[in-house]
Amino acid sequence: WLQRQEEEGQRMPLRCQFMSAHGNRRIGQLVAKTIWHEARRIGFRGTVSDITQSMEAEARIHFLSRHDVLTGLSNRVQLQEFLTLHLELPDGAAPLTLITLDLDQFRPINETWGHAAGDEVLSQIAQRLKRCIGPQELVARLSGDEFVLVLRETNRERVDQRCAQLVHEVQQPISTGQHVHYLTVSMGIACVPQDASHPEALLQMADIALNEAREAGRNQWVWYANEMASQREDKREMARRIEKALKNNEFRLHYQPRYQLLTGQLAGAEALIRWQIAPDEWITPDHFIPLAEESGLIATISDWVLMRACEDALGWGGDRYVSVNISPMEFRTSDLVQRVADVLAKSGLPATRLELEITENVTFEHPQHALEVMQGLRSLGVRLTVDDFGTGYAALGYLKTFPFNGLKIDRSWMKDFPESQQAQSVVAGIIALARAFALTITAEGIETEAQLNQLKQLSCEEGQGYFLGRPMPLAAFSTLLERTAQNQADPV
Repeated sequence: WLQRQEEEGQRMPLRCQFMSAHGNRRIGQLVAKTIWHEARRIGFRGTVSDITQSMEAEARIHFLSRHDVLTGLSNRVQLQEFLTLHLELPDGAAPLTLITLDLDQFRPINETWGHAAGDEVLSQIAQRLKRCIGPQELVARLSGDEFVLVLRETNRERVDQRCAQLVHEVQQPISTGQHVHYLTVSMGIACVPQDASHPEALLQMADIALNEAREAGRNQWVWYANEMASQREDKREMARRIEKALKNNEFRLHYQPRYQLLTGQLAGAEALIRWQIAPDEWITPDHFIPLAEESGLIATISDWVLMRACEDALGWGGDRYVSVNISPMEFRTSDLVQRVADVLAKSGLPATRLELEITENVTFEHPQHALEVMQGLRSLGVRLTVDDFGTGYAALGYLKTFPFNGLKIDRSWMKDFPESQQAQSVVAGIIALARAFALTITAEGIETEAQLNQLKQLSCEEGQGYFLGRPMPLAAFSTLLERTAQNQADPV
């Protein structure tokens, strides 16, 4: 080293290790220069600097630049380096399987229990995922609750087995002090080289498959297929059309009348959104609401529906109410109560004339959060109704715990009612259950006079369906209101 430094005529610092007086290993940097006397080298003079702290800081910076601070897992930078290393080999890309993993119900944990609880959940999940990979494999956290695993395994059956292992690990209870959380997971899978041989393309393919897994339900994994890319582009185009429709005022509300069955009086109406793309061409909500939920547009649509429905109902007179469906997706947000309060304040509609319909499954994932939101809505004075009752897993405790005003018998039970003894028994049981809990009971899907008469005999309070009145534009509903006021409407 000394000779080479002398030959090149420049200082060349040398790193070395030494033991301190206290017996600690330190890192030093040695700098030396030649001592000349009468044109002869007679020795060297040097100094050693302790650079331990700066080296440790440099190593820390290097680590942080490639690892997630919260979990210690690799981050996007190191994932990119790992993939590049294995995909750009001289002999071609090494066979790999990439799995993108997303926690299904993580956001409500942050919103309900705070970010400290959310961070603890992510840290525990990270440790579980690390147990699922081998020494030549990688697990990374990209952002939020999204993780990526890179496996050296490419056999489909064995990858499926490892995905099942991941599901098992994630769904085990997670304790964060006083609370225990239960999560499920969705996964998308893409392979090298058949799906992609470039890091970004591979991640994109796995992400497309992940979206399909989310739609398939919880604890699902989906393998990427070529047709998924075109389907995703179709969804993006539809999302753009929905945004444009909001700006161009292409959405309309139709109102389906709801009657008090025993008196025949018009009690109110359910607001149903429609998308008018041409004078005589409409798109029904089942074709665009799921995509609006997936793309994050559902809150904007819901705000429009709430405001328009409340403004329209203000002119109905009396105490007739308007009923609006609330998407399970937006029910999980933290600002629903405030948004409803703002709509009521701006529209001037009394809160008692607004009813919100909530499907029973929104309370299953995080019941405490659901209860707090419902209590907040009830404190505003609005009515809460269980929609589609009889299709899920609601139990007596469910109706006792949550502050509902009423429930609606799902239309599926009307198909064989009253001919089917089973359907008649179920409907009678639901009506008795609602009466026991002092809930207003409404039957959906009434399409025949026989159904109407039997529901009256069972003392069902309210009903709606094509036999009583189809969904109609506001102008037609206003005409119905006028006929009702003049006692010219068809009696129930």
